This record gives sequence, C-alpha cells and structure tokens, in this order.
Amino acid sequence: MYFNPLLVGATTASRLYRTRTEKANLANIGRNVLTMAFRHQKMDVMVVFVSYSRLNASFANRLVHDLRRAGADPWQDVLSIKDDEEWEPALLKGVAKCDRFVLLASPESESSKYVRLELDEARRLDRPVLLVPIAGALRQLGEWQDRQMVPLGPYEDTLGAICERLGLQEPPGPATILSSPMTLSSLFGRLGGKRLNDACFAVRVATGPYGTAYLAGRPDAEIAPWSARGLPPAKVLLRFSGKSKDVTLEQVVEFECGHTAGAPWVIYIEGPETAKNGFNLPIRAPHYWSDSAEFCQGTILQWGKARHTSLDLFVQAPAALTFALGTRLKELIPFRVHHYFSAEAA
Repeated sequence: MYFNPLLVGATTASRLYRTRTEKANLANIGRNVLTMAFRHQKMDVMVVFVSYSRLNASFANRLVHDLRRAGADPWQDVLSIKDDEEWEPALLKGVAKCDRFVLLASPESESSKYVRLELDEARRLDRPVLLVPIAGALRQLGEWQDRQMVPLGPYEDTLGAICERLGLQEPPGPATILSSPMTLSSLFGRLGGKRLNDACFAVRVATGPYGTAYLAGRPDAEIAPWSARGLPPAKVLLRFSGKSKDVTLEQVVEFECGHTAGAPWVIYIEGPETAKNGFNLPIRAPHYWSDSAEFCQGTILQWGKARHTSLDLFVQAPAALTFALGTRLKELIPFRVHHYFSAEAA
C-alpha cells in the first residue's frame, strides 16, 4: 500500500494542532472559571468606607484593622488613595465603591470639610450610613445628634455594635486572645501595632478617640494570661506632647523593655500626632482633656491595676492632663509619677 508522506504529515500536524488547541481552550476555560470565582468572592466581601477626622486617626486605624479581621474590605483614605491621585476625586470614587458608609462622629469630624464631602456623596448615592459617636458630647455633633447612631461607649462595645449593624462576626479582643500565655510577637500578629525597633514590639491593646495604648516588649517575651494577678510593678508611659522626632520616651520604652526579665510590663499610651506640631492636644477644646484622661484611666485600670501590684507612671504630657489623670488614679492604685516633660499644649 502506498502512503503519501505529505498527506500523513499534514494529518499528523492537524491532529497535533487540534490537541494543542483543545489544551489551550481548556486552560483558558480554567483561567476564566478561576477569574469568575475570584470576582464572585470579591463581590461577596462588604466594602466599608470609614469616614473620620485626622485627629481621630487612632480610632479609625484600629477599626479598619478589626473590620478586616471580621471579613470586610474597609476603605480608608491613607491606605486606599494612591500617591498620584487627586484627593477629592479619589474620596468620591471610594464612596461610590462602598456598600456601607461608617462615619466616626466627633466634634472634629462634624466640622471637617472632607467628612462633609464624603457624607454628602454617600447620601446622594443612597449608601447606608452608620453614625458612630466616639468623642465629645452628643450636643457637640450638630445635626447628627438627632439621627440614629451606635451608642457611645468603650471601643470594644462600639466595635461589637458596628459588627452587629453590618452583619459581621465580631473578631476576638485582647482578653479573649490572651486566654493562655503567648509571646508578644504572636499577639502582634493578631492585633497589630508597630515596631519601635527590631528588639522592641508595641502591640495595640486599647484605643480611644485621641490615643492608642500598646503593650511593649521584646518579640519573644511571654505575656501572662488575662486572668493573671499580682504581677510586678508595671511601667506606664504617656506621650501626649513633644515633637514627633523626639525619641526620648521611645528610648525609655526600649530601656524598660530590656530590664524587665523579658516580660512585657510596659504600657505605652500615645496621643494624637499632627504633621506640624508633633503630639499635641489643643488647649481650647476641653473635651480633648476629659476624653483623653478617661481613656488613659480606663487603659491603666484594665492593663495595670487588674494585673500589677503598682505602677511607675512616666509622663510626657501637659500638666493639665497629668493632673486630671493623677486625680482619677490616686484612690484606685498605688503609683509614682515621673513627669520629665511638662510643656503646655499649643
């Protein structure tokens, strides 16, 4: 029998072409299925726009972190706007992308141009708005005080109420996570925070409208469980004044972390930071002082009095805040104050 080599070659080439084409088509189908599944997964994630005043950034930063832990996709200006984007158009674009709009209501946000812009756009687009009061008195919130809002309370209660309104599962807080001993680096991975340097971590454990509290220590330091009592004296360091580049208090934190046998007994509380003046509380706004003193008191009682025998209080803050806090604490727990920086607020 005679075989035409040209015909055999063409037939073989045709079969190879079809085989490769089928494989390519299957690969394309697979990629399309994965792409559609990914897009569907992304569509199922709730996008939450967080609107706030920059002076309340500490509260907003932790809320964004916890909303992400709860399974949402939070939109925050400093994280979501690219360097080359114009600010106002980017804010409006962010509002358009969101499924829910969370407004952190405070006297500062009530008078903020950008917060007003974001809220007006959310209402124009008929986005569900959740008002969350975090600072000041309700009478200081202008027209917002007459609208339905989440009850004013400590951060943990506020987070629970926000998650409930948004239909999210509230993520566990520090007390739940610390049901058993764990290293500071493990807690850092759960709650976030910042690294003062490679040898000293600061884990975010409490948040107020104008400040953040950290548990500081070496990464490998073991933290006693939440139920622990009678621990050695804690070192509480407050930083509510001074220039941003002044690292004096951070040096004290690092020193104390290196002289506590590895245990993280340093509680570092930091106030709001502004671009021009560093750490600063405006003296003409009384609610700053009362809210900040209340936040510091609550943190010290929760993380100091409940677990430690006494406190050493290192203060870099205006005398007004130091006096207000000392008055609140003097009947509650033994403490000594080291007030080495007493500049008044601007």
